[in-house]
Amino acid sequence: MLVAGLVRPDGVAQSPGMPESALRRGFANPPSQAKLRCYWWWLNGNTTEETITHDLTEMSRKGYGGVLLVDASGASENGNADVPLGPTFGSPAWVRLYLHALKTAQALHLKVTLNITSGWNLGGPDVTPEQSSKLLTWSRTTVDEKGFDGVLPMPATKNGFYRQIAALAYPLAHGTALPGADAAGRPAIQDLAHKTASTEMGFSMPPTTPLLGEANSASGEQDTLPANVVDVTGKVDAAGHLTWRPPSPGAWEILRIGYTDSDARVKTSSGAWQGRAIDYLDRGAFDTYWAHTLAPLLEASRW
Repeated sequence: MLVAGLVRPDGVAQSPGMPESALRRGFANPPSQAKLRCYWWWLNGNTTEETITHDLTEMSRKGYGGVLLVDASGASENGNADVPLGPTFGSPAWVRLYLHALKTAQALHLKVTLNITSGWNLGGPDVTPEQSSKLLTWSRTTVDEKGFDGVLPMPATKNGFYRQIAALAYPLAHGTALPGADAAGRPAIQDLAHKTASTEMGFSMPPTTPLLGEANSASGEQDTLPANVVDVTGKVDAAGHLTWRPPSPGAWEILRIGYTDSDARVKTSSGAWQGRAIDYLDRGAFDTYWAHTLAPLLEASRW
């Protein structure tokens, strides 16, 4: 005969008459650290002290434990009407709303965490090209055994920013440079842009099965062998001028390699917070952002 009862987490049966377990009590009335939290999207001009108080009060009544505050826009996506502009993220008017939210949340025993920029991609209007995210860039120059004496072509740049990395020369196995092209028996590399993360595949876990495809190599498809590469970086001056003669006859290619501003921007940011995304690999860029944007918010929240 089966008797209805409870089962403890350790698998031991518990009769209906036994005391309620701490786990069951906690599930029915969870502690603060286990309560639900939500994204709290501040749509700029639609956010006021009144809406802040209303939202937090209702969250408290419905059992929420806290919020992740995200200042942003994005209301106009998918053909929707945009919202009116409000205070710029981090401005005195915005800080007043932020402090009101913190104090109201504290009174309601809610936790507040903050997305440290407006929108997505860390950055803002004060980020300079030197502090922004970067892209590799290069130019190609083909020469013969007579060599080269002149200014190497400037690689493509954005926002007037460029820094030199290296200049490399190598003999061309085919006489002309056709990297990645379907010519002269040289197969193209499948999905090269995706494999090198040069382009996005989509948002929120897009299918990446095509990246698993193989592109079999073929003998002689390469421009040259690593052992044949000549580093001529030290012969290129600040203006990009190079005087150099190849050590062997035939066609050679010179790569002038550097990096430039990617011009990646903050997405879905509100109001005047449009700007460049910072270079996530540059500690100095993050330290500057922290000092200009986050330190004042931390200081203001100490009351």
